[in-house]
Amino acid sequence: MLEVFLTEERKKFRQEVQDLVKSIPRQLILDMDADKIEFPYEFVREAGRRKLLGIRFPQKYGGRDLKWVDELIAVGEVNKLGVPFACLVSVTSIVGEGLNVFGTRLKRRSTSNHSSPAHNGLAKH
Repeated sequence: MLEVFLTEERKKFRQEVQDLVKSIPRQLILDMDADKIEFPYEFVREAGRRKLLGIRFPQKYGGRDLKWVDELIAVGEVNKLGVPFACLVSVTSIVGEGLNVFGTRLKRRSTSNHSSPAHNGLAKH
């Protein structure tokens, strides 16, 4: 992404995502490639702990109230680990978009009790 278009806040956010990417053990990626693990729960937990899942959603529903450009920054940086990781970051937004935009307040509230753990990377497996 061209630096000239990034605000200082977005540069900080990008660095936050880059820190996540650097924290992921290389062995996790190798194990995924070798089909030794089916799903990178460790990655999802860490991304959630850092509040990097569902970032466009309102804070009251577990998000960070960020914009599409911020999500694109996150997906672009996480994609350096591989496409499956980038997909995991974006899937929360893809699935939740319908509820966030078209759901009733009651439905969003009741669903956030179930989706917030996913946003926070704490979903049970």
